Amino acid sequence: MQISIIGDSSSSTIGEDVNIYPRLLYNQIIKKKNCQIMNYSVPGMTSSDAKSLYFSEIKNLNNDILIIYLGNNESAHGYYKGYCNHLIWNIKKKFHKKKNYNEFFYLKNKFKFSYEFSSFSIANSNHDFKKNLEGIIKHTTKKKKFTILINPIANKLFPSGAGLTNYEFFKLIDFDDKVSNLLSSSDEWSDLLLKAINYQENNLYNESIKIYENIIKNKKNILSLIATNNLAVIFQKKIWKDQEKYFLVH
Repeated sequence: MQISIIGDSSSSTIGEDVNIYPRLLYNQIIKKKNCQIMNYSVPGMTSSDAKSLYFSEIKNLNNDILIIYLGNNESAHGYYKGYCNHLIWNIKKKFHKKKNYNEFFYLKNKFKFSYEFSSFSIANSNHDFKKNLEGIIKHTTKKKKFTILINPIANKLFPSGAGLTNYEFFKLIDFDDKVSNLLSSSDEWSDLLLKAINYQENNLYNESIKIYENIIKNKKNILSLIATNNLAVIFQKKIWKDQEKYFLVH
């Protein structure tokens, strides 16, 4: 039996070879029959990458089963990939400048507040994701190859958007992290934001709300965006009576 796997870091076994499902699957099958598993998973892979890889490398293999585990990186920060013919996609890739990922993931002053916005461009839309998978499935169906689609479960301990500037200043619902001691300000107003975050992390909500309201009233930039987001997290957790009134006013 030959099985091919297309996926991202959740399937790649890089850094963890024993407890990831490709190894567990192999250990179960090999007890009953000879099995070869070809793992084509790459960290960061999107459905656009997978479609290109499938039609260039995998489609002519003598697979009995194809496993596809994708979806974690479709909304990741990066240039738009989208859906298109795999030949066109391969041509497009040649014209995109390769990123220096060491520079991208190990940002200088990562915990210091910045007024600069990161690009909000994402790799794929939901429609692109659907069309890319359909392109692969249509071909496997035509070739009568058994295909398994795995839908990834969102992991709140690995939230999306972690590569964006100022991400660490945003609070998340049901994610009680404490990072204020790591953060640093760049001016008087961002110093106020840090104080509000510190109050929030220590459940001093009234003090935190006063500062957030002050920021929203006087600043119409990334500061107010963070303040509004963090207020919403407080209201969701504490269920303040005036939350509906507050958002109607603002």
